[in-house]
Formats: sequence, structure tokens, C-alpha cells
Amino acid sequence: MRSGGMELKLNKFIFENIYKDINIPVIVCEDGDDMMVSFANREAYLLLNPSIILDKPDADSSLHIPLRQLMRFQNEGDQDNIRQTLEHASSLSQYSLKLMSPEAGVIPVKIAANIANLEESKYIIIYIYYDESDCDLSNEYNDILAYVLNTSYHSTDINQAVQMILSRVGEYIGVSRVYIFEDLFNNYTRNTYEWCAPGVEPAIQDLQNLCKDDYSYDIIVDPSGLYVSDDVSTLTEKDRAILEPQGIKALAILPLFQQDMSIGFIGYDDCVKTRLWSYKELMFLKGVGSVISSLIIRRNEETEIIRSYEVLQTISDNIDSIIYVNDMETFELKFVNRTLSEQLGVKSEGLLGRKCWEVLQKGMNGPCPFCPIPKLQYNGCAPDKGVKEYEHQNTITGNWYWVKDSVIRWVDGTLAHFEVAIDITLRKKYEEQLHYFASTDVLTGVSNREWGVKMLHKTHGAIQLTKPAASLCFIDMDGLKPINDIYGHAVGDEAINTVARAISRRIRKEDMVCRWGGDEFLVLLACDVMNADAVIREIQEDLKAKSGNDTGHSLSFSYGIVDFTMFDSVEAAVAAADSSMYNNKNSKYSRIRDGR
Repeated sequence: MRSGGMELKLNKFIFENIYKDINIPVIVCEDGDDMMVSFANREAYLLLNPSIILDKPDADSSLHIPLRQLMRFQNEGDQDNIRQTLEHASSLSQYSLKLMSPEAGVIPVKIAANIANLEESKYIIIYIYYDESDCDLSNEYNDILAYVLNTSYHSTDINQAVQMILSRVGEYIGVSRVYIFEDLFNNYTRNTYEWCAPGVEPAIQDLQNLCKDDYSYDIIVDPSGLYVSDDVSTLTEKDRAILEPQGIKALAILPLFQQDMSIGFIGYDDCVKTRLWSYKELMFLKGVGSVISSLIIRRNEETEIIRSYEVLQTISDNIDSIIYVNDMETFELKFVNRTLSEQLGVKSEGLLGRKCWEVLQKGMNGPCPFCPIPKLQYNGCAPDKGVKEYEHQNTITGNWYWVKDSVIRWVDGTLAHFEVAIDITLRKKYEEQLHYFASTDVLTGVSNREWGVKMLHKTHGAIQLTKPAASLCFIDMDGLKPINDIYGHAVGDEAINTVARAISRRIRKEDMVCRWGGDEFLVLLACDVMNADAVIREIQEDLKAKSGNDTGHSLSFSYGIVDFTMFDSVEAAVAAADSSMYNNKNSKYSRIRDGR
């Protein structure tokens, strides 16, 4: 059998693991006449004698004193009644009695109890419930809490709301000072809020960077209890060194949490007198602490949103690209950078809150038909990882942009459409110039041979699938050499230009003309051979009229037309049109020789 000391230590460890974090008062006693206390959790200390919390750290939760000394029964016979009932029934419930507390006075409670056997020992486990039905509770606590909650809910200025709450609560409970300390980085805390009663010297200016190692920080923020002292002269020397210079006689400090993480604490100092903190009072302050925690969390979140917004604004304002964010449901702009404002000539204040299609495009009465938002797939709770990229010409600036659209989680937690637009107007101009020089015949301005071949192959591939009407015409000017010999090459070049212009005026957008050689042209017409022939004859008539009026010399050409869709290759079609042209040219010369 174990010695008494060893057995007590082992049993205390077992009970502590079970009952330490239970949020109702629990006391474990030995089964004997004095019912010696083996264990009491912090809720029990808080109810029966709050100041004892500082004297009984977690390493030793056992007082090992008679139960009546801890519970202080108003009716001295209650302890014996409890024990006798348990001897016969092994358990009891809803047993009403009154306790005497030095802090709270008479406390009406109900208890439940049962017998527990551990090894060869028998224990009595007592659960204590505060009995509000037998107590004339004041409505003042509820009224003040209602004020605290109302201030918290309706205030748009969180700092002001905190100050108002500290002032109202401090005046109500009659303390000298109410303050909040918040955690900083690198093991420091900072006094962020303070209310002082009239005549009390503020201390906030001296408590901006307080090292946690310099006072009992870990005890203060212990999730399972409070830091309560009826008389600070009984505290440790380290804590007194901080508190006594401020004239503090008694104090109560409650931890503030965000979920399970400490964010600081709220303290109440009495600089006038020592005082007995009641259970009801401490429970009230605990409720106030919960509201204060929510306000600080909300303030920190709003501050983080503002900070994130400012960082994004600063970074994006120094980027040449356009950046904006808008709501995916309402289309309202949430964010715009300086580049967008400058290009539109509108200050950001005139853009934010407006629908994107109202201010970013011209003449829109609703979402743009090319709006990327419907194409961005998202499930309503998580951003899509895809990015949609495309070129777009803005209808207000006329500039071209390389656009990247995506869905992001915005700083306020909502899903939003995020767009980055890089101005590529100059690049487009360069590309157009390169395309022009790569595809255009410099003399005539029509397509050159290389581009013509490319377009012929592209069209030939398409018509193999759809089989539309298409005719290929090979044109060769008549008599260019005599013009060059008689009038010079400049006049000859102008003659080539005249033919090119005549062809261009008659063909449509869907048709194509290219300069094939010195005085040769290929024309691809989106029609059958008969209609193509009619178009070419009209061009000939135009040249005939111009020859008589402007040039002083005759301009004409010979041509051959084939059905482009009938050939397996572009090369075969060109060769057939060329052959047809030469046949026609030879026939024309034969008629001239014969005088016909």
C-alpha cells in the first residue's frame, strides 16, 4: 500500500486531469468525518474564494483542509447531511444550500455529489451550481452588459467604443482604473486603452513596452482562471514592483482570447482600498472581457484590411499596368490603381463604387458582352486557380491591352474579379508595321507574293471542309515593256499601281489580291467562275476608261480564271489559272496580228 503522501499526490493528478477544465465548480473530498479536500478546480476557487487563485497555482490544486473550511456552510449541519445521504444512496442531486463567501456574502447553490472508489480509497465528488432562483439578483449587471453589447454592435469607431465601455464599467464597479494590454511581438505587451477615475493619474504612457518576463504574464492569461487579488501586498515581489508604484491596492485581471490564443488582458485596479471581489462581479467582468475581445479582434481585422489595401495601393500605383478589382455579383469597383485613373482621366473617388461597365467602357447599359466574369469558374467559396488571358481594345481610350482575369479572395473576405491589363498599343502598332512590311507589296500596297501564298493555302484548307464558291484569277498586264522603254520605269511603275488600284476598288473584303510578279497579279474571289469573270471584265472597263482620260497610253491586261475548289493543291490551281491566262493572251495577240 502506498504512503499517504504518495497516494494523495497520485489521486490529485487523476482528479486534476478529469476536472481541471470543467467550467462548473468541482470539489473532491476524502470520505471521512472532516471530508478533507483532495482537489478543487479553479471554478470552485472562483466561486468560494477568488483571491485564493493566486495562492494556489496549478502545480498544487489541493488545499487538504476540511470541506467546511472551504465551502463555509451557512447551515453547519449541511456537511453531515451530504455525507449521510451519500452513505445510503451513493449519490444525490439538486441539494439546495447556502454558502458564506468573504467576497460575495451568502451564495445560494445547488449541489450534486457521488461516491468514487480509487484503489483502496473512497472519495466524494461534489458539483456546485449557482442557484439564481433563490437569490434576489439585481438587474444592474444585465443593464450594464446590455449597454456594453449595444455599444459594441452599433459603434463604427472601435477605439471610441472600447473607451466608452471601459468608462461605464469602471464607474459602475467603482474601481480607480480600467486598462487593456495587448500582445506585441518579441515577448512584449503594450497598454493600448485606459480609463481613470477622477483624480487618478494615468499610467498608459509608461506602459507601452512591458516585457512579459517582468510580471506574471503566464498566470494572467491562463485560460482556466483569473488573476484576482483582494490585497496586492500579498503578491510576489516581482508583481508588487509594478503595481505598488501605481498606488494599486486590489486588482482583477481577465485574459482576452481569440479562439485559443491569448491576445492580451483587461485589468481593473482599485487604488483607494483593498476589496473583496464577488463571484457575481467577476462573472460580469468576464462577460465584459468577451465583448472587449471581440472588439479588439474586429479592430485588428479592419486594421489588417486597411493595411493590406494601402500596401496594394502603393505597389499597384507604381506599376504601369492597369489593375482593378470589382464585385462578381454587382460589378461595382472595389479597387483601382493610379494608372487606370490617369488613362480614363477620372480620379479614383469617381470610379470606386461604380459599376465597371459604366465607367470602363463606352455606351454600355449593362454588363459588356465580352465580360470575363461568367467565364471565370468559381464555386462560391474558393477562388479559381485559372487565369483567363486575351487581347482587348478599350472603347474609351482606344488602346489595346493584354488582359489577365482571375478570381481572388479580396481583403474583406469576399470573392472578387481581379484584372491586370498591360497596355500593348505600341506593340500592336509595331506588329501592324511588321505585318505590313511582311505581307504588303511596297510598290502597289496590295499583298505581296509570300503573303498571297499563305492566304491561298489557308483558304484552300478551309474550302476543303465547307466547299464555298471560290475562283482564282491570274492577271498579266499587256504592253508594260513598251511603256518602260518609251516613258521610263517611273511611268511603268505607275501603270502597275493603276492596275492594282483598279483591282482593289472592285473586289470585296472577303476577296484577296496579291502582286505575284513584276506585272502579274493573283485575285481570289469568293464567287463562282461566271461571276468572277464579270468582276474582272468590270476592272478591264475601268482601266480602258482611265487609259483614255489620264495616262496618255493604253492600259490593259490578260487573265485566266479557274474554279479554286476543283484543285487538290494551291500550286495546281495557280498553274491552271496561269495557263488559261497565257492562252487568252496568245489569242488576243493573234487577233491583233490578224487585224481582227
